[in-house]
Amino acid sequence: TFRIQDLNFDTDSESINENSYEVLDELYAFLQKYDDLFIEIGGHTNTLADESFANDLSLGRANSVADYLVNKGLDDNRILTKGYGKSKPIEPNDRYSLKARQMNQRVEIKILEIK
Repeated sequence: TFRIQDLNFDTDSESINENSYEVLDELYAFLQKYDDLFIEIGGHTNTLADESFANDLSLGRANSVADYLVNKGLDDNRILTKGYGKSKPIEPNDRYSLKARQMNQRVEIKILEIK
């Protein structure tokens, strides 16, 4: 599992910022090169939002990344999306610093299978 670095969304939104296209294009190129990989795109939020909003937002962001890759030409059968909401923070839930929020709101790629 690895975090997509420099991937940014509008606040409380599933819309990918244009400045993130370069990193997504790099991910697309990687997945095209290694066409035997099947992945999960997992969205995560910070711990401040309520449970329902966090779950919906995290899944929406994962779906936005998947849609971007599919629109570039990646086979959608190679992608599973999942929204984890705030259930898997990498910083403790009781920490509300800006750094903790930024660490927790992320999109990760997990390699599920190599065929």
